[in-house]
Amino acid sequence: METTKIMQNFIPSRELKRVAAYCRVSTGSDEQLKSLKAQREHYQHYISNHPGWELAGIYYDEGISGTKKNKRPELLHLLRDCAAHQIDLVITKSISRLARNAADCLDIVRQLKDLNIPIIFERENLNTSNMDDEFILTVLSSMAESESKSIAANNRWSIQTRMANGYFKVSTPPYGYDRNFEIIPSQAKVVKQIFTDFLNGQSSLTIAKNLTVPAPSVGKWSDSTIRTMLRNESYTGNLRLQKTYTDDAFNRHINYDEETMTWYQGHHEPIISFDEFERTRALLTQRAKQRNTKTRSQKYRQKYLFSGKLNYHCGGTFKRQKKAKRVTWTCQTHIKEKKSCPVKPVDERQIEVAFVTMINKLIFSRTKLLQPYLQSLRNQPANHKYKRIKELESAILSNTEKRDTLMTMLSQDLIEPKEMMTKMTKLIDQSNQYRQELSKLRSTIGKNDSLIIATRELLNYVDSHPIQTEFNPRLFEEAVEKITIEDNSHLVFHLFCGLNLPERI
Repeated sequence: METTKIMQNFIPSRELKRVAAYCRVSTGSDEQLKSLKAQREHYQHYISNHPGWELAGIYYDEGISGTKKNKRPELLHLLRDCAAHQIDLVITKSISRLARNAADCLDIVRQLKDLNIPIIFERENLNTSNMDDEFILTVLSSMAESESKSIAANNRWSIQTRMANGYFKVSTPPYGYDRNFEIIPSQAKVVKQIFTDFLNGQSSLTIAKNLTVPAPSVGKWSDSTIRTMLRNESYTGNLRLQKTYTDDAFNRHINYDEETMTWYQGHHEPIISFDEFERTRALLTQRAKQRNTKTRSQKYRQKYLFSGKLNYHCGGTFKRQKKAKRVTWTCQTHIKEKKSCPVKPVDERQIEVAFVTMINKLIFSRTKLLQPYLQSLRNQPANHKYKRIKELESAILSNTEKRDTLMTMLSQDLIEPKEMMTKMTKLIDQSNQYRQELSKLRSTIGKNDSLIIATRELLNYVDSHPIQTEFNPRLFEEAVEKITIEDNSHLVFHLFCGLNLPERI
């Protein structure tokens, strides 16, 4: 009842007839859908029992994030009806329900304000018809956006932790496997046939046309579906996760190494041998060249294996040069001015030989180097970090509750706006400091988990392979983050597992 009294105080002086409500839940889980049902029932009761009001509609988006306005069809429907002058007032639970993107929130408010349609935010006890200054709304919507990013960071960190511990399950497994990555025999047979037919010279389009079994999803087999399967390394028993990421503007992208991916070697039983997969990938590349086309990942990645990997203390980038049958890598600073960079061109074959030598040393010394190193990473104390993370999360939640209290006090004239904003700003600054510390702590824990995974993968490789006699490009790509050229006869391999190993060239 107290909420009803407060809301009545916010009603504009002119009579309002047509009132619409907007609801949203961010996931399609049973719990969230129950929340959506409760919200709808609340507004049906509240609007129908308010004198002089009539229900213009309840608009709701289910299973949709609030970070992007243009991806919420019912919100857009509401705005169109407002523009058609079918609605006089909009009610929603909170600013975060309307939008977690500060720019979108302000845009919606201003758009409706131009139509003389106020918005009432129940939780914050705000009515836009009474707001001459947008400062409070700007602060609150920015808070909502910040909290949305914080939630996203929490989710990413949680997923990464579960991945590192082997507890994470993919939502959509590759065709041929169930969610536990157990082989489905009937589908595995199809997968094997697809790879065999492709290696025997059939095109992806021909393979798709010849298939008579049901496709992986609704619809028919297509050449793009076939090519996607042919590029999926999960069929070799390895698993790569976090293939997509979301940027600061809440747009989703394919991960072309902009963000760290999690990779498990020997995660599940393979359907295709690694040799078959490598031959398939080579054939895909060859056919793409023949068509004079490139995949996006090929366009994004550097043209050569060592591109972007080599560096020297001068800071210059290394350029690949081919003369006769000899291929070298030369610092561009050295090319321009030899005095500024004394390092001479490095023979590509020497780098490959040095890498093979380094891997063989790891194979010989795995019990003395890699195994103790892995154990040391696992023994690093993290309990106090987890404890501090929980403390910071609790402090941020407490500050959020304090801000809600301040808004309630303002609506009841228990605090002056200036005093409220002073205290609100202090709480916001404090929460931002907490979030910065939280981010640093999570990054250190996440980095340690990544080092453990990378070390474990490298150890698995050296445990299962004999002495190397040839350069392995794939292993190089997966193991080496960068190479520092120390001088004309020495370099250092900086591995993804955190080890820095010197070699002669």
